[in-house]
Amino acid sequence: MITPELQILLSTAISIGVIHTLTGPDHYVPFVVMAKSKGWTLKKTSSVTLMCGLGHVSSSIIIGIIGIIFGVGLSKIEFLESQRGDIAGWLFIIIGALYLIFGITKRITHQKPHTHKLPKFLTRKNSDRKISPWSLFLIFVFGPCEVLVPMLMYPAAHENSTAILLVSVTFSIATLLTMLAVVLPLSFLTVKIPFKNIHKYSNVLVGITLLTCGISIIFLGL
Repeated sequence: MITPELQILLSTAISIGVIHTLTGPDHYVPFVVMAKSKGWTLKKTSSVTLMCGLGHVSSSIIIGIIGIIFGVGLSKIEFLESQRGDIAGWLFIIIGALYLIFGITKRITHQKPHTHKLPKFLTRKNSDRKISPWSLFLIFVFGPCEVLVPMLMYPAAHENSTAILLVSVTFSIATLLTMLAVVLPLSFLTVKIPFKNIHKYSNVLVGITLLTCGISIIFLGL
């Protein structure tokens, strides 16, 4: 039975999931830029976005469940989530810097994507299919949903385990759908914008984007 309190929590989960995503450009800008610069299809863009989104919400849900089961104080959970947020921010910066350095170096030396001088794992084909999506996934797994545990999961624990599951799933669906609702239209629009030889600068563009996201998180608190 869904109590009035649980109804409020579920409504709040939807609202927070949407607002949490929309107010965090790091939830969608990297996917749009990477999709455009590396020529991803909308299908691949959707898959990568969902994969990263699932990693993003699942990590916080797991931490929240562990905290509830073992009676960990909310302040300790919030501290842990804060630390994870810093890790995610620095991962944005480090991975972005690597993309930027590699992109600039490749342009300076006039190396083409498939030249034999590049290690196999750094060729464009392998980078597009493996390195780029997984680098984003790594960042999003460490990226916390700061509001999920204190505002939804711990209050739901006063109801029952079903309430915890319901608010977690509701928040997750709201977050994932909002990510897709922003990423896909923007990605579709960027297809219409001509960028000549954008693939030559793909790593530079991705690097600048990830660096900007990381700086915004670490130094601006976004």
